[in-house]
Amino acid sequence: MRYTGNGEQHSNGNPLRGNTPPRETNPSFASLFLSFLNLGATAFGGPAMVPYIGKIAVEQRRWLDEDTFRNGVALCQTIPGATAMQTAAYVGFRARGVAGAAASFIGFGLPAFFLMVGLSAFYARSYSLPPVVSVFNGLQTVVVAIVANAAVSFGKASLKGFRDVFIALLAAGMFGLRMSPALNRSTLASRPDLDGKRTRHPRRTVRYLPVRSLPH
Repeated sequence: MRYTGNGEQHSNGNPLRGNTPPRETNPSFASLFLSFLNLGATAFGGPAMVPYIGKIAVEQRRWLDEDTFRNGVALCQTIPGATAMQTAAYVGFRARGVAGAAASFIGFGLPAFFLMVGLSAFYARSYSLPPVVSVFNGLQTVVVAIVANAAVSFGKASLKGFRDVFIALLAAGMFGLRMSPALNRSTLASRPDLDGKRTRHPRRTVRYLPVRSLPH
């Protein structure tokens, strides 16, 4: 099964029919913690993990609807920090408030924390060995592929027309020129309409009330 971002569920290219799970409107803290603990232990790639979070939150458990999740991802991308961690906290917050955000955040981050502690200890003792150098060089290539897969997933879900494609290309160009991310976001957030149409505000009708003559 893969998350496409458009509310559809697919398994090996075939849509799933008749097996949509019931929506969990009030998941337990243990459910949030264990779900994100399992995700954090099995998925890799930093921001590339966001589609997998959407798969759990929107498709499998149905804690959030698609629009709510997409808006949350956009919010998490506009603030500093790890996007995947922030998205996990956002899902938990929308599902069960502050405590739910803490359960999701901790569950999602624990596997990476313990893994990094172990790998750091291993790397400190063996970083000069040729096999270890080859493994880490190979991981760099794998990370590029994972991020590319995430870009394709987000593109299919978010690029709905010419304006969306133009904004994406403009943002990519600004990042390619190493412009400040803050400037990039502020420029795109304050952009005018790019579809050639001007926003027309409805003309207000002023009604004059009859004025009664005052007694002298």
